[in-house]
Amino acid sequence: MTIFAENADLPPEPRRSRLSIDAGDVAFLLGAGLFTVGLAMLHAAAALLFLGALVMVVALQGGRE
Repeated sequence: MTIFAENADLPPEPRRSRLSIDAGDVAFLLGAGLFTVGLAMLHAAAALLFLGALVMVVALQGGRE
């Protein structure tokens, strides 16, 4: 590292962390988490609807024997 004469009297710059999280990052991660949970709930609801319909069809078929 070369220190030039005109910058010799300036204090060194503070080291900044490479990881800098601001409010926008937190909001994005919260939105992504909510989206993922909502998608999982949607799949669970679809699976329950399918299983309920299957049980009803099996029950109707069993009643006709």
